[in-house]
Amino acid sequence: MSSWHDALPPSPHLDALVELVENDPNVLGVLAVGSWAHGMTTEHSDLDLVLVLERAEISARRRLEDRLDVSGLGIDRLRRIPRDPSRWWDRYRYARARVLLDRTGGEIQEYVDAHRVLDTDEVADYIDMHLDGYLTFVSRSLMGHREGRERSARLDAAESLPWLVPLLFAVHGRVRPLNKYLAWELDQEPFTSAGWEPDVILGAVDRLLDGSADAQRELFALLEPKLRERGFGGALDHFEPGIDLLRSDAWGDGGD
Repeated sequence: MSSWHDALPPSPHLDALVELVENDPNVLGVLAVGSWAHGMTTEHSDLDLVLVLERAEISARRRLEDRLDVSGLGIDRLRRIPRDPSRWWDRYRYARARVLLDRTGGEIQEYVDAHRVLDTDEVADYIDMHLDGYLTFVSRSLMGHREGRERSARLDAAESLPWLVPLLFAVHGRVRPLNKYLAWELDQEPFTSAGWEPDVILGAVDRLLDGSADAQRELFALLEPKLRERGFGGALDHFEPGIDLLRSDAWGDGGD
């Protein structure tokens, strides 16, 4: 019979952890998170495991021994996702967790799945949190290009990314991945809309990092109809100095 830990890489401290899990009734499950859960380990990677606990206050200690990183998380914390998206700093950590052990009859897997998918209200809150910042920085960047201030244009383009990436995922009802997992996420679960293929998105992001005005307008062209479908047309139309600057047909010089 296979055990929850059979697939884990060897560690001199793993046997002690297995014994703790098997004998502590406070442990309801075990999650693998981070690089190992994504299949992206390197020689520098830790094995990150989370013990899901019935009572977090008893065993919620954290330790790092020989690249075995173990932490505790109360099941109530896993179950209750904060309504405020500014508190989702660790949401993706659990969104792609691998459930190695679940003594709750499937509840832990349900909670993990809920971290990955946004409900309608969460989508609206996530977009609302990031839209103004995105429009502000991309507008500044494009104005910089227009006025010949290339350095500031590149800096503002880079500053738009922390606002842009959450929007790319929010309009598809998903939480944004960590930067290191962006390509992995798009490869594992590509956006289904035409024009949103992984190579298109990643290619535009790479060009945006170089300050490309064309890349910024191409990404806005993808986002605008999705944002309007989600009810944010008014926010776009009332943005100052106006979104025409973000549209490709507003540039008579052809862009970059």
